Amino acid sequence: MDMKLYPAIFKPSPVGGYAVRFHDIPGCRAEGDDTEEATQNARDVLGEILTAMETAGRPLPEPTPITRIRPRKDEFFIMVTVDMDEYRQKPGEPSFRRHMPIWPKTGKAYRNFYKKQ
Repeated sequence: MDMKLYPAIFKPSPVGGYAVRFHDIPGCRAEGDDTEEATQNARDVLGEILTAMETAGRPLPEPTPITRIRPRKDEFFIMVTVDMDEYRQKPGEPSFRRHMPIWPKTGKAYRNFYKKQ
């Protein structure tokens, strides 16, 4: 497993949910209705962007320690882990494993997230 760990900066959205940005990767943003969904979406966008950077031959940025990042008002951090092997296998394709809850509230995974319609 090739795991990457980056600090994600969360901020509550005025219309509900959370906006997420990555200090080390400009333009890498996500959002979600709650912290769990926002974290899953952040993991997906991070995995896709890091895979695209590798494919283009660009070096991956070193994660900044959270002690060196100054959060703005109402912001907080969650460390987002990405298994790069997963994203390298099928770039751009959703995976069941990617969408399993991080903090299982009910113990249920997003089994129908990409159900064919």
